[in-house]
Amino acid sequence: MDRINEYIKSIVGKLEADEKLRNDMEDEFRDHLNLIKKSLQQEGLSEEEATAEAIRQFGDSRQLSRRLAKNIKGFRNIFNSIAGIVLSILLYVGGTKIPVPFMRSWDQIGNSRLLINVFLVLGPLLLFMPAGYFLPIIFKRAGKVVTVAAATLVLGLARGMMTGGLYAHIIITSVVGGVAGGILGFLILKLVSKTRVKLKSLMEA
Repeated sequence: MDRINEYIKSIVGKLEADEKLRNDMEDEFRDHLNLIKKSLQQEGLSEEEATAEAIRQFGDSRQLSRRLAKNIKGFRNIFNSIAGIVLSILLYVGGTKIPVPFMRSWDQIGNSRLLINVFLVLGPLLLFMPAGYFLPIIFKRAGKVVTVAAATLVLGLARGMMTGGLYAHIIITSVVGGVAGGILGFLILKLVSKTRVKLKSLMEA
């Protein structure tokens, strides 16, 4: 393992993050360091000197590791919260203001079972996406997809029973849409959180 890889491993190796995020950060840091190294070599430094100087310019590995650990710890931060609010507004506008092409009333759906199922699932899916997004922000223990799925399953079941009574079909579609929306919202939160970490780490590097 060369010196740059050893340096990068010392930064991200012990972070409490999933393997994909660590690999992504390693790749970005490696590209950034190699660009610095190449620039220094063009200025006349030897490969060994350029490597050492690139690492020095990048920063102390322990300080960078502590900053990254602080950045990726949990989902509760202003960036994620604002992104969640924007998502909720977009979902509200998309769900209530944008007309569905060729569908002006329930009468036009007719007896199409497929379209009825789509509408019955789409409603709770859009409704529970913000729930899946905000649950890990509000509750630290809800930081896993299984926890979010279980929570939205219960909420979807409760919603289905309140809106559909004893109609099993409505309850099932409410649960399916609720769980799917919750998981999708959680995945969006993870994507937003990873984007925030990458942007912040690059800005501080």
